[in-house]
Amino acid sequence: MTFSCFHRITFRLTGICVAAMLALSTCTPSTTEEGISEGVILYSVTYPTMSKQHAFAHLLPTQMRYTFKDNLTVSELKSMGVMKTYIISDNESQELQVAVKFFNDRIASTFEGNEAAELYDHLGKVEVTREQGSKVIAGYKCNKVKVVFADANIPEATLYYTDDINIEAPNWATPFNDIPGVLLQYEIIQNGIHMRFVAEKVLMSKVNDEDFRIPSDYKAVNKAEVLSKMQEISDTFNELD
Repeated sequence: MTFSCFHRITFRLTGICVAAMLALSTCTPSTTEEGISEGVILYSVTYPTMSKQHAFAHLLPTQMRYTFKDNLTVSELKSMGVMKTYIISDNESQELQVAVKFFNDRIASTFEGNEAAELYDHLGKVEVTREQGSKVIAGYKCNKVKVVFADANIPEATLYYTDDINIEAPNWATPFNDIPGVLLQYEIIQNGIHMRFVAEKVLMSKVNDEDFRIPSDYKAVNKAEVLSKMQEISDTFNELD
């Protein structure tokens, strides 16, 4: 396999992380009566339907880091030391910044308000139903919901969210924007890949403001360019399945 082929495939995996997604000291974190409002959630990431024999399965991330403070959040995925993807969300102003580092390439784009839906338009309408039952995930009691996708080819899924982490509108830029709390277990199919996220730890830690800023060495590109590149790399990856 040529280096250029590896470059295209690894960039494809970066695109997957951007679309689905939708850092620490030991100081005491901010808390409110509604729950903690500053800290980090560590999620395991698995791929329930992907064959272990897929040529590039080993390049996919196995952990996501979700950092939050003052209704700002950043979701970060890394893989094999060659790429880093993170999505910064300002939940109050409803602005989403998508940043990707791949080898020496660094790009970033901003989605405002309803523009964020362009990242998951392919899923169509998502129906959310609260169900009986709950369970404890990473030490937090979670409510159970069922989600059904308009696309009959996407199986319904069971998700769990908690009301005990204080983040305003945590899901506004995801297909699950009708869910009021922070998701500690969820799954989604993006670019043909089934991804499952389960919280393993919730760390009540002080967070640096720098975690929510795009570094100055990232190149700003328009949304159309980001979406086009994601689709191009997605097609390449699927051809190798």
